[in-house]
Amino acid sequence: MNRWDVIFESNPKYKPLNEVFFNILLNKIKVANNHKLISVVDLGCGSANTVFQFAKKGFEVVGIDYSKVALKKLQQRIDESGLSNIKLINEDLNNIQTKLSADIFLCNYVYSFIEKKALKKMTPHFAKPEIAAVLPCMKVKDPKNFLQKVQWYEY
Repeated sequence: MNRWDVIFESNPKYKPLNEVFFNILLNKIKVANNHKLISVVDLGCGSANTVFQFAKKGFEVVGIDYSKVALKKLQQRIDESGLSNIKLINEDLNNIQTKLSADIFLCNYVYSFIEKKALKKMTPHFAKPEIAAVLPCMKVKDPKNFLQKVQWYEY
């Protein structure tokens, strides 16, 4: 059992994305993508509600987490919900082998646990202008674009 399994065995409680932040983010992204349904990768999804927030809005969602315990609990909730647009992957973000592809990459409160070399491996995906990378644990000083401004006001 890894350290994340131990944490999720205790059923930690944490809130989903703030609804105001979430809706502003989604509206901005949908407008930028001509209201097409798009895909989301939740890096370090845990057993959180974030995958449900996106899936209920019609997005294809992939949740990646290293904790098998968290993913098992999340899969039970997915099965009970009847949603079919959520896929879960058990993988260590510090040694990720899965080819990442999405329109939105969400790394909610997990960013600080990803090793620098692993983050460097992921960042080419975030640099593409058509990709939205949301790393809410970062507080951006002097925000320059929409997502940075939303992060600044949210946190």
